[in-house]
Amino acid sequence: MAKIKLIDVANLAGVSKSTASQYLNGRFEYMSQHTKDRIAEAVKELDYVPNPIARSLKSDKTKTIGVIVRDITGFDTSRVLRGIDDFCKNGEYNVIIYNTDFDPEVEARSIRALYQLRVDGIIISSSGNNQHLLQDYSENGLPIVEFQLEHDDTNKNIIISDYKQAAFDATEYLIQLGHKHICFLTQNFENVKSRNERYQGFVSALAKHNIPLHKNLIQYWHRETGFQNSIKDMLRSPPAPTAIFTQHLAITTDLLTQFNQE
Repeated sequence: MAKIKLIDVANLAGVSKSTASQYLNGRFEYMSQHTKDRIAEAVKELDYVPNPIARSLKSDKTKTIGVIVRDITGFDTSRVLRGIDDFCKNGEYNVIIYNTDFDPEVEARSIRALYQLRVDGIIISSSGNNQHLLQDYSENGLPIVEFQLEHDDTNKNIIISDYKQAAFDATEYLIQLGHKHICFLTQNFENVKSRNERYQGFVSALAKHNIPLHKNLIQYWHRETGFQNSIKDMLRSPPAPTAIFTQHLAITTDLLTQFNQE
């Protein structure tokens, strides 16, 4: 099937390519009704669809936002995506979503692809491994907003929760229930400010209530290898935790899976 071009519409309507282009871009106040009708009929007969990339080269706008996430199935991520999509629909913008599965190389390819597609902006939950690329594109004029995680070299335009206060409140709630030996399950928070703030909130709540911090109750989890130490052994070793505070849904899922296997 031959690709229909703007010149085909113009030829069928008996107008210049420039006139057809003006009509398709809504600048037809000066045109007679007869001319507008001929162009409209030509568009309908040829089933012509404007090339959004070609139009963006002229207007410098694609009416498209690119979104890059680490796990599209995550509870928080899926709700964020729904909010982005709803907002963009109201503004007659399109959304392109890339899922990286926590792979920095896939993330880098996604960033480059969106840049080449000339999206009007990128919203990204970054791995922290491609900050130089994001910085380069940002300096070239591409608006970029990060969310969910803040890394040490994140420069600007980031939207995150108050993780420190949230972790403090959660820990204090457990303390008020009578728990003094609380296990803190986390991912490595080196160079990740958001994770470190959760830890600081946890430590601050313990300090407020004069509860000592037991290092063996700080347990680390890795997405590929799971828990650094055996949860079963931790539950048997003094001081055994009476409550567990996990920092991520994937950690909670892995923890519950291990409990169900007992």
